[in-house]
Parts: sequence; C-alpha cells; structure tokens
Amino acid sequence: ILRLGLYNNPLGYVMLFLVNPIGIVILVNYIRTVPVDLDEAAALEGCGYIRYVVRIVMPLIKPAIATVVVLHAIGVWNELILATIYLTKDDYYPITRGLIVFNGVYGNNWPLLAAAVLMIALPMAVLFVFIQRYIVGGVTAGAVSCTWHCLTKPGAGSSVPHVPPLHEREPAANVLMTHLDGCDGWP
Repeated sequence: ILRLGLYNNPLGYVMLFLVNPIGIVILVNYIRTVPVDLDEAAALEGCGYIRYVVRIVMPLIKPAIATVVVLHAIGVWNELILATIYLTKDDYYPITRGLIVFNGVYGNNWPLLAAAVLMIALPMAVLFVFIQRYIVGGVTAGAVSCTWHCLTKPGAGSSVPHVPPLHEREPAANVLMTHLDGCDGWP
C-alpha cells in the first residue's frame, strides 16, 4: 500500500471495500437456488444467455442483491478501525471516525453525543427504507410469477385458486412463456 501511494489516500481506502466476501457468498448461494428448469425453458423459447440473465435471473435475485447492498453499506458506514489505520489526515476521516471527537476524556455531553449518533445512523435507516421493498418483495416473488394464472380453473369465474393434479399441470416451458415475450435469441 505504501509503494502504490495508497496509504493516507481516499482512493486506497475506498479500494479496501470494493470486494465484499460475505456478499459473494450470499449471492452465489442464492443464485444456486434458481431452478435449472428456467434456463432450459428459456433456451427452448430461443432466449439468449444474456437476456436470460437480465430478464429472468436478475429479477429473481433482487432480494439477495438488496440484502448485500444493505449489509455492505452498513459495514462500510460503521467501519472505524480501517479508517484509523489507513487514514491519518483529519480531512480524510469518514463521518463515523469523527464521532470519536464527541467522546470526552473526563466526561461526555450525552445529549450532543446522542444527536451525533442519530445523525450518523439516519442515512442507513433511509437506505433501508428504500431497499426494504426489494427484500420483502423477494419473499413472495421467489416462486413462478404466473402461479395465480396457472392455478385458476379456466372459465370457472371464481377467484378461488384451484391446484390441479400433477399430471394436469403445465410444463415449465409453457409457464415461462409469459416472462420470455420478445426473447428471440441474443439481445
């Protein structure tokens, strides 16, 4: 880090957080839960690999992406040790490192410290509010998206779902056609 000139440099500090090993583990394990049948059905419909990833896999893994974004943002935001080690100039300190200034040697001004902690925590709370719909929405969107359409009796006029016997269910290729409109090869 010293030879590259990245010590006491904001660029070097940011480079420490570019890779999130926990995020990689979460995403890889979540992507492994995507059924292979979706890939096969997309290939049968003539969907190219890039379009398959963009139009089918990415919407299915939005909850995992949102989770990784929130966890990584909170981890970077609350980082104190690396900022103390790699940054020595006061101008480069992140806002959480500045919270130490509010700690007194012989006493603390608790109302001032509480206000500072609230101001520091506010951006992460706002981030979570905006991203939580992807996390919560992923719980219900993990199934085949046309489940309601596929489970209702045609012409029954009832909104009560009907679960057909296994031999009457549609194959994955037919169910997936609603996702693949316009999939005719490579994008």
